[in-house]
Amino acid sequence: MKKLMSTCTALLLAVCMLLPAYSAFAATDNDKIGERLEKVTSQTEGATNYLYKDKDFGVADAVDMLAAVRNYDPSDAQVDGFMAAVEKELKVNGGKLYYPVPVYDDNYAQIGTNNTEELELYAAVICVYDAMGKDYTDVAGYDLSKLMQNCGTAVYGTNYYLYRLVTEACAIVDAPQSFVQSVIKNLTDLYKMGEGPDFWGGYGASADDLGAFLTALAPYADDYKAYIDDAVKLLEKNVTDAGYTSWGSANADSTAMALMAYSALDDQEKADKAYDLLCKFESKTTGVFTYDGEENLLATKDALTALGYYTDHLIGRIVIDPVEAREARADHQEERREDHCKQEHQGNHQEEHFQKIPGHRQQCRCRRRDGHYRCRRLPAAGQKAQINRSKHRPHLTRGAVFSLLFLPQVYAICVYPNSNLFVVSD
Repeated sequence: MKKLMSTCTALLLAVCMLLPAYSAFAATDNDKIGERLEKVTSQTEGATNYLYKDKDFGVADAVDMLAAVRNYDPSDAQVDGFMAAVEKELKVNGGKLYYPVPVYDDNYAQIGTNNTEELELYAAVICVYDAMGKDYTDVAGYDLSKLMQNCGTAVYGTNYYLYRLVTEACAIVDAPQSFVQSVIKNLTDLYKMGEGPDFWGGYGASADDLGAFLTALAPYADDYKAYIDDAVKLLEKNVTDAGYTSWGSANADSTAMALMAYSALDDQEKADKAYDLLCKFESKTTGVFTYDGEENLLATKDALTALGYYTDHLIGRIVIDPVEAREARADHQEERREDHCKQEHQGNHQEEHFQKIPGHRQQCRCRRRDGHYRCRRLPAAGQKAQINRSKHRPHLTRGAVFSLLFLPQVYAICVYPNSNLFVVSD
């Protein structure tokens, strides 16, 4: 780790020497992005502290665990506890994960629960393992990607607000096209052009529904452009100066859903607008959001999820001069070659060396905390470096040859040489 961070620091210094060559536009734009990232970082830290400090995550908490792991570094106890819970449930249930669905009486009083298989639960767990850099293909001897696909797409009790996790999981595991199409058909069958989705009643009356719909389609946006364009038009009809609305009422949750959608779609103008509106609902406590003027758990959860998407969207907007990128890449490749040559006399390290080069869909994010830097990586789903934006969340990578972030709060170096992908990370 120390060696990697030394490499990271050296590259950053080298590039900083070249910074005057930037255009005024790029420098100014990067400064603005840096300011937003710093503010968002403070908000996500405040939200996660409010929501998840000392929380134990079980299998049913997979969605919360995902929000946590994508926005801060959970403790070893939280990570180990979640993984142990997943492994235990798979072993006890013979390779199945169950979600406890509440059962209500005629008076809407909860009288118990029914354990059911939920497509979204498998997807959420896959996304968690992916974000943590863990192997989701061998969990207690089970391949989570196969379990998700075996579950099928026609599952009763589907929560369409969590369908974004299903499409994201499909992209992570490179699910067969037939399965992806079946998943998305569940969404598009509920959509009327010019009116929007009808998840639980009220075509087009809810920014929540529209935001969830758009975010779910985002990994495959190129294949569903007509739906995307129509839903965006409808979503913009559900906005006021106070925020995005559902059934005419502006609130943090609806505004967060809009922010999540536009961030996932890489729509800069609309994402920035939604973020500015969301900040109107922030309480005096940084990162905690309100409903009807009071600090609210659900509003904060929705905001935190959206801020995670927005963070990655902002990172993707950093502008790097292509000449500087090529020079930095060349210097780094030369250092890698020299280092490899030094190791050769110690044995056959070539295979190990190239195994350490991450593959398909990988990036890292490093944030400064307490005077040092922690890097979080988004792990490979395969061993190829080709990046297909239509199959992956746009904010993860932009398919660039080189990406370097030099901001007060965010450091990352990502190099894509030839057919391999190398990332400076932990």
